[in-house]
Amino acid sequence: MKLRDALIAVLACGCVAACSSAAPKVQAPAPDPVLQLATINIDYPDVASARQALTARSDVSTRTEDGWFVVEVPAEHTTWRFVPDNYLAAPAVVERRTTVQGNVVSVETGVLCQGPAPACDTLKQDIQSQSQQIRIVPATAPGG
Repeated sequence: MKLRDALIAVLACGCVAACSSAAPKVQAPAPDPVLQLATINIDYPDVASARQALTARSDVSTRTEDGWFVVEVPAEHTTWRFVPDNYLAAPAVVERRTTVQGNVVSVETGVLCQGPAPACDTLKQDIQSQSQQIRIVPATAPGG
């Protein structure tokens, strides 16, 4: 009888422990990303100075894309796009910097344009329109 009572007590404790253990934690879904757009000033006096200073750096990569000369500065999360020489707004450069903090994605854009004023206005409007069309796609878990 004592053995049976002891076994029942042990089994009962095991059931209580198993039944009262904390439920598995379910990770709350990440909040939807928030996009913040901002306009910044370019810290170069002119387009030629910007291009010269950027291409002289050892921490950049360069390429030509659809006629635009592109300079990537990975450490600064920045892309510089110099308009082609035959572009109406030339000389001009567009700087775009992207940062992520938590669920906030910030995209800062600056335009330095030394071409004719109407062409520069059009370039700035086009860049602003492109910025407003940026969409952030939340990452999904593998298999989900």
